[in-house]
Amino acid sequence: MILPVTQSITVVVCAYTMKRLGLTLKCVRSVWAGTLRPSQLVIVVDNNPELEELLRERTKDTSSQVISNSGRGVADARTTAVTHCSSDLVAFIDDDAWAEPNWLAELASVFESADVIGAGGRVVPEWDHDASRIPAELLWLVGATYKGHPDRPVTITRPIGANMIARRDAVIDVGGFPSDFGVRGGMTKSRGNEELALFTCLTERFGPDCIMYIPTAVVHHFVPADRTTWRYLVSRSWAEGTSKGYARQRFGRRVMTYDSSYVRETLVPGAFLYLRGANPYGLRSAAMCLTSLAVTVAGYSWQLAFARGGDRRAF
Repeated sequence: MILPVTQSITVVVCAYTMKRLGLTLKCVRSVWAGTLRPSQLVIVVDNNPELEELLRERTKDTSSQVISNSGRGVADARTTAVTHCSSDLVAFIDDDAWAEPNWLAELASVFESADVIGAGGRVVPEWDHDASRIPAELLWLVGATYKGHPDRPVTITRPIGANMIARRDAVIDVGGFPSDFGVRGGMTKSRGNEELALFTCLTERFGPDCIMYIPTAVVHHFVPADRTTWRYLVSRSWAEGTSKGYARQRFGRRVMTYDSSYVRETLVPGAFLYLRGANPYGLRSAAMCLTSLAVTVAGYSWQLAFARGGDRRAF
């Protein structure tokens, strides 16, 4: 049964590479097959005319719109979609993810309260058949919901970018996704966290309790094998550290409150529990947790101490 739409909703998919064409088409079809269909589905293509034309051809039977990014990178692509549409709500799902049938209905239901400005749901990793598993505490490395998340609807500081929604007018009110955040051209999260930047702006504008976590709004995020290697763990952790350091420069110390509690309450205790297990898998998981922590802290410290950019007054 298709549920009625109480508020108009645009779903946004940002795409940039031909390598994900099959996944992107799967994503689009999963959204249209949901119990709540969007008013509009917009695919924003980042500087890839060949992909743009192919997606336009392959999705013409789904009433999807394919448009060009007016800037460069995922932050600009998302802002392009927000300014392009005219709906009440704008939901975002990654081009390599697919939605469960009730995904959009669950996300939209929370906006019955006028106090809610944005929300996010659960992201489940879908492993490549060749991929090694990584500890649950580190699933943020692959854009999935990691250990430490609540299992009930609660207020949060920001959602995961692969599964989020916000009031369009509010996003426009704060200027969209800050364009100095977000991946550009498929680079390994050189300065990701565009969702952190946006939702920090939203909570500063509308209050600390305006963002909700809805664990029943579920998407599945594909994880290729090359994202479970030690090489990727190190590069991704360094990028996360420098990106969070830049976020602190930009927004001040308060932006790191959640991350500090995650390290203190989830990551470090998890590593020691793995060590106590004294088995090869446990030792590997502990090593991954501690390596990621060390590299992330190093990148964060480097950004604060040596890198230019950001507002130094935020210290």
